[in-house]
Amino acid sequence: MMSPRATISIDWLQKGRLIDDAVIIKRLIVDRTDESVSEKIEPELFESKYDLKPLKEYEFDWTKHDVSLGLSSLRSILNRPLYIQSDEPIVKKLESMIPRGFEHTRSFAYTIGRIITKDVPSLQEMDLITPGLDPLSAAIITINNLAEITGESIKWLLVLWQFHINKVKTELLSNINESLVGNSTVEETIELLKSILEELSQFSPSDPAIWNLRSQIILLESHDKTKLLLEVLPKLDLTIDEIRDYHREKHQLLETADDFKKEYNRIATQDSSRATFNKFSEIIEKENPTETDLKLLATILPKKAPTLDYFKSRVSEMFQPAATRSKWMIVGVRPDGVLVDDFNDLIDVFKERINFLNYQDLIDICRYLNTGNELRRITAEEIENALQISKRGSFRHLAKIEQIINTTTIVNLQAMGLKFRYVVAKKRRPLLKSDGLVEKVHFTGNLYQIGTLHVEPEKSEGPDKQEMLQVTGNSLFFSYRLDLYNQDKKKWRYPEELKSHRLMNWMFREVTSSSEKVIPTQREIDVMSVLWGSHEYWHKMKWLLDSIKIPKRTSDYILKHLSQKRLISVIHHPIMDYCGIPNGYHILARGDGKKSVTDILKDITRFSNYAQGFYNQDTNELFSTIRMPIEYGEVIIGEIADILEKNNFEYMIANIERQWTYYHTVLQRIYDESDCRFVDPWK
Repeated sequence: MMSPRATISIDWLQKGRLIDDAVIIKRLIVDRTDESVSEKIEPELFESKYDLKPLKEYEFDWTKHDVSLGLSSLRSILNRPLYIQSDEPIVKKLESMIPRGFEHTRSFAYTIGRIITKDVPSLQEMDLITPGLDPLSAAIITINNLAEITGESIKWLLVLWQFHINKVKTELLSNINESLVGNSTVEETIELLKSILEELSQFSPSDPAIWNLRSQIILLESHDKTKLLLEVLPKLDLTIDEIRDYHREKHQLLETADDFKKEYNRIATQDSSRATFNKFSEIIEKENPTETDLKLLATILPKKAPTLDYFKSRVSEMFQPAATRSKWMIVGVRPDGVLVDDFNDLIDVFKERINFLNYQDLIDICRYLNTGNELRRITAEEIENALQISKRGSFRHLAKIEQIINTTTIVNLQAMGLKFRYVVAKKRRPLLKSDGLVEKVHFTGNLYQIGTLHVEPEKSEGPDKQEMLQVTGNSLFFSYRLDLYNQDKKKWRYPEELKSHRLMNWMFREVTSSSEKVIPTQREIDVMSVLWGSHEYWHKMKWLLDSIKIPKRTSDYILKHLSQKRLISVIHHPIMDYCGIPNGYHILARGDGKKSVTDILKDITRFSNYAQGFYNQDTNELFSTIRMPIEYGEVIIGEIADILEKNNFEYMIANIERQWTYYHTVLQRIYDESDCRFVDPWK
């Protein structure tokens, strides 16, 4: 007998409500476990459930845990000794070392206390909703257990302090942006920056932003304090990119000497001699000017007017990291997955301290599974043979690997007569909605602010939105370059360091054609929806199917037939949250036909650590989501942009700020069961 809540959750799936994947999975977990998510920790309940010794009974030597807590590094950041209450129990001692103002001090201190005493339940023992723990505590214990698999240390207190410092700096930056307005005087600006400087010095005295703030204050103090800020800001030269854009424009428009003369007379600000004019003409006429040419061109272009925005951006650079971390929709059926969404920012920085690619056995098993194309569960005997280990060791490895492996399912849209449509817009509102919506992404630092991905029948003409940039296609690809990871140095290589194409650990899959069209049954759509909306390996995938009342024998039968009909293709890989590629971009490209889009696809997958999307050979269009390490992001994007530009592709590349997905219900939304067909979501 299903509970009323469980009935509602299944109804969401079967009727195709537009609810994001994380909400659906979270509801299924809560319904299935019949437990509510606790808002606070209850140590006695947790210890009783897992037969743990109370923390107050432990004696502890802090000097033995300098590395696991990151105490030495933390002292250098804070530039002071840590205050530790030596005569108090473990939890109280830890609470005294946590940043003031952190909202979950008791929960965090108790959890770290359990971790450093090594008295916690294992991954296999923990429930999805853990009695006595709040979501943050359960996620931290899970992450700690995962770190033990790869043998890595997280430095819990150091990471927490770094997170807290960055959060405070973001709040201070917001204060600066709100307070600095057009009529701000020099004196008001100095006072504001001094107050920010004082606050920052209290909790991060060695922060580089402090020295930068002081230099800005010294600069402003050399001016009349009664003047408006706009009156004293330095006038700035055009950037090289702006000069290059100017050059391209003039190279296309200016054809005669008279045109050059008129243009020169209009913009010349320094020297009107014939020699300068001739040099200016030569640069404009060049197809590919050097950077030296462009800098020379800048000397006779007008200076930019002083702007408050530029001053704010200079200050912003002091408070923000050079690159952003994209906020991906987390759909993991784990305590560190959908249940911890309120703490994702903090949890993400802990996850970044672990990299599953350091666990070679996992990579070997993924490669072994990917020799086939079916959904199945690997056995201990197969692990024994694949890794050449003992039978006893194979069971231990199986238990570990099942916790850290994911499966991405590629649904063959072409076989069902469907295609993707990707649309980007310059404004986030109004949202371009359709019953075929599967993904929504907000961008940062780009002319385009939002991208939406839709599923529709092949003959659909899409929305009547000519002002939006759109591409369509149903040739699908997945690329994951594990060959770029250097286990010895524990870091990703730059793509050009490995020249060989498609090396052993390069996971690649294409779904490009279908000999015949297949209309799936309603039950097959139910199963495909679960596979598409999550990335779980066999045991958790079957758990999800069972949660929506699809019995094991039925799901086994359907999974077999989905593979036989080539409606799905699968790839097994390490959980992406733990692979050190948090930075994401969307790429949209459309070529003029001189170079094939399949050649461009090779270039994009060669440079990208991870890439997944679609292309259309008939229209020479492509869309891809790519992920990469933070340190290589801008450089790799520059390489890809150069390739697209040289091959006359119209393109858009945008940094992902946040992602939402709706794969669980999209097939239900556009499937007409009475006619056994997919309908146009735009009509």
